[in-house]
Amino acid sequence: VESYLKECLDSLIFQSFSDFEVICVNDGSTDNSSKILKSYSEKDNRIKIINKKNQGLLWARRDAIKIASGDYILFLDSDDKYSNLNVLKLLDQKLKKFNNPDILLFDRANIINGVIKGTCNHFYQTEKYFENETLNEIRYQFISRNYFNAIFLKCVKRTFLQKDKTDYTNHNPQMCEDITQSIYLFDQCQSIAYIPEFLYLYRYNEQSITNSPLSFEKLENKMVRKLFLTMNDCICKWKLFDYKNDVYQKFYNKAYSFYCQRIIELFSFKKNKNVNKKT
Repeated sequence: VESYLKECLDSLIFQSFSDFEVICVNDGSTDNSSKILKSYSEKDNRIKIINKKNQGLLWARRDAIKIASGDYILFLDSDDKYSNLNVLKLLDQKLKKFNNPDILLFDRANIINGVIKGTCNHFYQTEKYFENETLNEIRYQFISRNYFNAIFLKCVKRTFLQKDKTDYTNHNPQMCEDITQSIYLFDQCQSIAYIPEFLYLYRYNEQSITNSPLSFEKLENKMVRKLFLTMNDCICKWKLFDYKNDVYQKFYNKAYSFYCQRIIELFSFKKNKNVNKKT
């Protein structure tokens, strides 16, 4: 991601709110990303660098969480950026307004071929706050839709995030890492706030982990099956079948469409690359 890394870092270090630390995880990069990180860290002492062998995005984030010291943690992918230089200032104001919730959610827009688009309707039209019995409203949206999966759309209290003792050893580094980590967040949180603000710019990158083709081995990975079983357990634990009658149908439709989409992508990739059946 060396082509986008400077733009990503600039959107962060020049924020009007300056009291933060930056933990950059160099997850075994093979381009010039490490040199770019080093040059930035030499100019800005807020930047810390973790150099490690490649293990995937989830483990890169878990390693960063271990050494984080701020009150809240945000995740910024190295090919993405923030929409403006007042993002952190706004988040700080909203956290205080909602009395420091466990999680603060916000919206994203897309960058496609260098053009910002996709700023469609907000998930909610107004600010929302969830706690106690109203938490199931946001949990239902998490289970039945993909919108709240993204970890980079969450500002999470550090002490809450560091309590996560989930066993991620079966995690497949190429898929489902956002929803894998988000299950704990939505299950254990005591309060969630949402603001209808497009603060994050997501770059659609055909070379990214998300858009890379999957092998049958990865498609049938135990982690995927475990993930769906865990989500099913959440439906029961949160008693969402009482909250919305169609939650099971939406959940299984989601699981079915996920597998169909991945299988189509796999065969399309093999056809385009002329890969033989054995491979």
